[in-house]
Amino acid sequence: MSVLCSAEGAGAKGEGELLAQPNFLAMRLSQISSGGRFLKISASGDNNLRSYAVRSKNDTILVTVINKNNASEYSFNPIKISVPMGYRATRAAQLYGPDNESIEDTAFAVPAPISAKSNGMKKNIDGHLEIELAASTATTIEFTKE
Repeated sequence: MSVLCSAEGAGAKGEGELLAQPNFLAMRLSQISSGGRFLKISASGDNNLRSYAVRSKNDTILVTVINKNNASEYSFNPIKISVPMGYRATRAAQLYGPDNESIEDTAFAVPAPISAKSNGMKKNIDGHLEIELAASTATTIEFTKE
C-alpha cells in the first residue's frame, strides 16, 4: 500500500489531492521511538491493549500503547503503566480513527504536553500513569526524569 495517494476530482484541474494513508501516519508515530532500546515495563488493562517501551538516547522512556478495541463499539479503555521511579509522563502523540477499518478519516496528533487536566487522565505520579485511552488509537507517551 502506498503511503500517499491521490483523491479523485480535487484541485483546479481535477488532478486530485495528496492524502496521507494510515500506514504513513503509523510511520510518523513509530519514528518518535526510533533509535531507542527496548525496555521492560508493566502495563495492565483490557486484553485488546498492547504496549511497547523503549529508552531513548536522551534517557526518556517512550511507551506506545495500541488500543485495538473498535471505536465503533467502545469509547475509552483504562490502562495503568509503570515505568522506573523518577519518571513522569510529560507528552503524548496519537494516531486515531473513527474505527479500526477507517482509512480516510484517520489522523495524527503531534506530541503535545500532558497535564492533570488532559483528556482521560486519572493519575500521573512518580513512575505510574493511569489514563483512559480512546479506542482505535495508537498512542506514544513520553516519560521524562523528574
